[in-house]
Amino acid sequence: MEQRADENTSQLVAAKPTVPASADINDEIAELVAPDEDSRILDLGCGWGETIDRLLPLLGPNGYIMGVDRHVRALRSVQRRYLEEIAAGKLELLDQDISYGLGNANVSMDRIVCHNSLEWIAGPGKLLDSFYRIVRPGGRVVVCHVDYCSVEYASSYPETTKALVDNFYDQRRSWLHHIDPTLGSRIEELFDKSQFGGATTHLHIDADTSFKRAAYSSTFAEALIFASAGLSWIKEEKVALWKDDLIERSKNGTFSFKLTSYIVVADKEE
Repeated sequence: MEQRADENTSQLVAAKPTVPASADINDEIAELVAPDEDSRILDLGCGWGETIDRLLPLLGPNGYIMGVDRHVRALRSVQRRYLEEIAAGKLELLDQDISYGLGNANVSMDRIVCHNSLEWIAGPGKLLDSFYRIVRPGGRVVVCHVDYCSVEYASSYPETTKALVDNFYDQRRSWLHHIDPTLGSRIEELFDKSQFGGATTHLHIDADTSFKRAAYSSTFAEALIFASAGLSWIKEEKVALWKDDLIERSKNGTFSFKLTSYIVVADKEE
């Protein structure tokens, strides 16, 4: 099996508490956010609302979530699901570009959650300082991000896996501008250098032993393949062999996939 994490990352992985691979990462994030029923929550980079789906049922009549994202189509999807909650003032959705942080946003929150959105931010350390300013004393910030360098596929063509993964985050860097493929593993370090002064890291491992169409292993592979389309240094025939090999391994029981995400929790002192 190909190992993409470097030695330091491997040692860090071994030292941190790990969420069982079967757990849904959004469920784990919601559990770590641990809101009170009256909590005011900022979901920065809320996307299609997977975290909102978990947090809203935990809130009482006075609870409130502000979801912020620049993806209008995703926000509309969340809006259609929660028309009543929006009308009642429990949920507010904002179309906003967060590429350069929050600026001087004048809000006060009990909880802040940010899942796979730091890659959009120029200067994520400054964003954490904004979080410190916005979150109330005794409040909590939960930041989660995938570590692209941790991806593992059991494959007969490890050199193709490496080329596809390396190209994937290189391609994403070209349109996200700020991405660091090791960002997930460095979030705790960013918190250590911030006004929070420290944080606790939990690991979530997405793992598959089959290459089914809807499985994360399959959707991630399709993203890798899509990003490589038309590139002269990644031959289409090699990519086809790579995918066929994964499908065959799924059939004969030798397939495996693993991808690590880092969930970092920081509490602001009372």
